[in-house]
Amino acid sequence: MLGIYLHIPFCVKKCFYCDFYSIETAYGASNTEIINKYNQKIDDNLVNPFLSAIRNEIKIRTQDRQNRIEVDSIFLGGGTPSLLSENQITSLFQYLYDVFKISPDSEITIECNPGTLSSEKLKVYKEIGINRLSIGVQSFIPDELKFLQRIHTAGDVINSFQMSRDFGFDNISLDLIFSIPGQSKESLIYSLSKAVELQPDHISAYSLIFEKGTPLYNEMKKGKIKPVDEKTDSLFYETVIDFLADNGFNQYEVSNFAKNGKFCNHNLKYWHNEEFLAFGPSAHGFYDNIRYKNKRNLKSYINILQSNKLPSEYEEFQNDNLKIIDTIFLGLRSDGIDLNRLIFHYNLNLREILEEELVLYKQEKLIIDSLNKISLTKKGYKICDSITVDIITKVEKFLKNKNSQITIN
Repeated sequence: MLGIYLHIPFCVKKCFYCDFYSIETAYGASNTEIINKYNQKIDDNLVNPFLSAIRNEIKIRTQDRQNRIEVDSIFLGGGTPSLLSENQITSLFQYLYDVFKISPDSEITIECNPGTLSSEKLKVYKEIGINRLSIGVQSFIPDELKFLQRIHTAGDVINSFQMSRDFGFDNISLDLIFSIPGQSKESLIYSLSKAVELQPDHISAYSLIFEKGTPLYNEMKKGKIKPVDEKTDSLFYETVIDFLADNGFNQYEVSNFAKNGKFCNHNLKYWHNEEFLAFGPSAHGFYDNIRYKNKRNLKSYINILQSNKLPSEYEEFQNDNLKIIDTIFLGLRSDGIDLNRLIFHYNLNLREILEEELVLYKQEKLIIDSLNKISLTKKGYKICDSITVDIITKVEKFLKNKNSQITIN
């Protein structure tokens, strides 16, 4: 079955490290105004044209299908999707249920920021089928939250989490950030401890990236902020892995950890290189062998769809060579490279191509080479990028030589 991603591009206040496309709905407002006025609702004049446009995109991308597309995963990301009002999100889901054949067992996730949830919203989420919450915590340390320019407190996190549990949500994920300038190993462990105390079902932990074009990156270029050095970043990542493993979390991807098998279905579809439809400004999708990205501008997105055209910024057909590289890249970052899939779909024997490398990786305890899969060990995850570059470089060289021989013949 197919997955669906919906990008909801609204934030109360945009975090200065965030590279995801969003519009700040409380631009210029003070923190008091944000808390009192903006944290619960967005102006209808801003949201309604977007909702009309995203419904039209869904219609255009699915209109050639004779039967309703079967779906078992829906993920609302952003931005802050939990800013949508009860009526707005209900209207959106009514349309989704009309267009798609959504499995009763579907995983339906919404990203939330602490402070944007209410009993009214949680009640509606339950009614429309949302069964998984992803809460953006980032840290439980006030100074770290201040550095990240987050507008919530640790108390907001606890209240939002407990209220969600009270409404019967039994699949809740918490997002954390490490390698924050000024962070210590002790403060990282404190945040991890506070997160684990809440007993979430899933934790995502990301190293702070200085993305080009963000205010954080600009401050670094001015010399006002210095990133954590590579050695410390590696130490913090190791701390995250060890701490969560000791507390019963299974690492199933570079940055994702789950308890009791509650892996994120949306994540797995992406990391297994499966197709999924994506809607909204800046959304990336993969459907009918085509990867596409929508325009990263809400006004352009709305205007194009008002003309009944697709808002794609680019589209790329995925030939077999690109699929092979994606399968390897995504597999290494998750639960492993499926060797049988490479043989069955692409007639590619990865063990033969990487014979020397695999011997070395096994000697250094970087990989687990099982019958049908090559996956990274905990030690391997720590240098995942380096291993990935080495393997993909070798495979690309093999594919280039293979294609040259075919052309000559």
